Amino acid sequence: MTGMEPSSADGERIRASFTVPSRGLLGFRALFATATHGTGVINRRITGYELHRGPLGSAIRPGVLISMADGVTSTYGLNIMQPRGTLFVGAQSQIYGGQIIGEHNRDNDLDVSIARGAGGAGGAGAGADAGAGGAGADAGAGGAGGAGAGAGAIGATPAPPANPQTNSPR
Repeated sequence: MTGMEPSSADGERIRASFTVPSRGLLGFRALFATATHGTGVINRRITGYELHRGPLGSAIRPGVLISMADGVTSTYGLNIMQPRGTLFVGAQSQIYGGQIIGEHNRDNDLDVSIARGAGGAGGAGAGADAGAGGAGADAGAGGAGGAGAGAGAIGATPAPPANPQTNSPR
């Protein structure tokens, strides 16, 4: 702790300043929000670089999102993974198998597939992985709207809902 002082005129808020390594902040935001019932505010600033000082002790280690395969990230895969945590990579980024690509919302590690392979399943071609019912490399081998058990982040693309009047797909 480098400082602690009242932050407001009524004295209800306290401003506490700390010097913490960046790796010590991974997973802290959710814990802080819970501890302060959502009323706390975090602001961070890089003050400089220092030598590694050793392990953090009993620090909270968040789960991570780990890439399962080499390739280039697809927009479809990134969109599917966003609710699962904070991503460190963007669209069209070159990644390798075993690379940490994000921080998981939970405390366990999660192997994910957000890379588009060289060949791909289906035949939609590069850049068509975010289509409405396309069968890109991330949609699985079941074809457009099929039920194949593909290599996508959550499996195959779901079939479109049926039209209730004609009982057939749209």
